[in-house]
Amino acid sequence: MAAIPEATVTFGVLNETSEYESRVALTPDIVTRLRKAGVSCLIEYGAGLPSHYVDDDYIKAGAQVLAADEIIAQADVMGFVDRPSNELVSRMRQGTWIVGMLDSFNDDSYIAQLAQARMVGIAIERLPRQLSSAQSMDEMTSQNSVMGYKAALVAANAYGSFFPMMTTAAGTVRPAKVLILGAGIAGLQAIGTAKRLGAVVTAYDVRPASKDEVESLGAKFLDLGLDFSKGQGEGGYARQLTAEEQAAQQAAVDKKAADFDVVITTAKVPGRKPPCLLTAAGVSGMHRGAVIVDCAASDLGGNVEGSVVGTTQTEGGVTLIGAPYLASEVANTASNLLARNVADIVSHFVRDGKLSMDLDDELDNALVVADAQRGASSMNTLVVAITLFVLALLIGVEVIGKVPATLHTPLMSGANSIHGIVIVGVVIVAAHADSPLAYVFIFLAAVLGTMNVVGGYVVTDRMLEMFKSSKPSKAGADQDKEGAK
Repeated sequence: MAAIPEATVTFGVLNETSEYESRVALTPDIVTRLRKAGVSCLIEYGAGLPSHYVDDDYIKAGAQVLAADEIIAQADVMGFVDRPSNELVSRMRQGTWIVGMLDSFNDDSYIAQLAQARMVGIAIERLPRQLSSAQSMDEMTSQNSVMGYKAALVAANAYGSFFPMMTTAAGTVRPAKVLILGAGIAGLQAIGTAKRLGAVVTAYDVRPASKDEVESLGAKFLDLGLDFSKGQGEGGYARQLTAEEQAAQQAAVDKKAADFDVVITTAKVPGRKPPCLLTAAGVSGMHRGAVIVDCAASDLGGNVEGSVVGTTQTEGGVTLIGAPYLASEVANTASNLLARNVADIVSHFVRDGKLSMDLDDELDNALVVADAQRGASSMNTLVVAITLFVLALLIGVEVIGKVPATLHTPLMSGANSIHGIVIVGVVIVAAHADSPLAYVFIFLAAVLGTMNVVGGYVVTDRMLEMFKSSKPSKAGADQDKEGAK
């Protein structure tokens, strides 16, 4: 049996439970996994209880159960389901790594706060999902899968009839007709779950390739009765639809939605406004008693026009459920999957027994949105830029301005060389600068240095002209006289 390496990195997790959140970013199984990677784990008292993980489970797995302040004081890296509040960030030690869904696409001020506080921000929403090495870190995939499963159950619970066909003594009840809009991870899971519940399932996605995936699960692909094949791009690639075609597509989806008892929309885009898949006209066209579950409902909007978080009912009797927190309602399994995603990200950054990053690595460069070291280098760049500016002033004013005019020409050669070095230094520093103030000093140093170099050559040339005599030399005059004789 392989020995467990000595822990050199400390990973901490706090209690994030709220009205909508029951998940936790660390489970007992993942504690064991991280220990094998040389990472010790700290978790706050009771943090796992909403997900049905008790403190004793964590202790048996090798974690320490502590108070929040103790974890903040000791942790090198902290994992979150969502992201720490501004107040919590202010309590953390400088240099702490923060791993979570940081909403970096929308909240620049939050990322700036992390950088100013000298934190390292790892934004899971920026994970390049196309990389094979990133698959086990993909929180969006794991949590959307849970969300799609739960969406079908929520819809079945809200629907006023059976999902499967039921034959009773009183007659036969037809199966529910379910439409899934969006055939990504969540959509495919919703299709599979609704099929297992016995519903007649149809799905639609704007991606042509999704048709085979939908049909492989036994569902029908929604036929809009439109043909967008004309003008197909070269190489078999689909071209972008025109505005008129997009409008026709949306109108067709709205019209087709009226034939269904349940609609589930799953096109959730982390940190961005979700696309509208069903307009108000499509909702009003559905029959009384129909149910819509919008998994993308948020403050930014949803897949269904007019949807909000929570359950509402339209004047036409359609139940509209805005449910972005469905994964939290399957907290035990969702937490275990999420904790695996976070743990694999942490393990990725543990190199030679410490947390480190390589911004030349595609994965590292994508995930890191705030970097304490980069903030320090910005300050160093600013200092160097100011130094170059002062050197340009000293050489230009103090050195050249205090020598006799007769020495200007030989001195100018030396000054030109020195300022040439200054300009080369400015170019090098400018390549790594990321501070606006640094760029100001770099620009001034470059201008003054260039002026001194150019001016030096101009003055030198003029002074050399002064030494050129317009009279012929004595030897030349004698030769002219001999020629005349």
